Amino acid sequence: MKKGFTLIELLAVIAILSIIAAIVTLNIPGIFSENKNKLSKIQKDQIKNSVEMYINDYCISPISNDYSCPTGWITSYDENGHLYVKTANITLSELVNKDYFESSISNNCSGNIAIVESEIDLSNISCNFNKK
Repeated sequence: MKKGFTLIELLAVIAILSIIAAIVTLNIPGIFSENKNKLSKIQKDQIKNSVEMYINDYCISPISNDYSCPTGWITSYDENGHLYVKTANITLSELVNKDYFESSISNNCSGNIAIVESEIDLSNISCNFNKK
């Protein structure tokens, strides 16, 4: 009796391995796409947090207590007399220049941040994580 595998057995194993390799290969782009979407959401969350800190530092509770918001910002007071930003436009470069956002991170994102009726609108921000 000879020891070893028959040609049919070897072909069966190769076919099974080929099918597994094809399934894995087809799923890899989907995995990268999901990661890019998650990175984009994380970036936008960081931008939103940076905007909130920026507004707080420059308008709501400035160190000098003079409550002078940047030019072009529309502010109002709530029923308790607290100042809030109603409308404003902020660029990513403003956040980077004032150290609220890292320039290495902002290289992946572009656009302007709008504050409309006190809500931070990031719909004009797009983040791209494609390798160059």
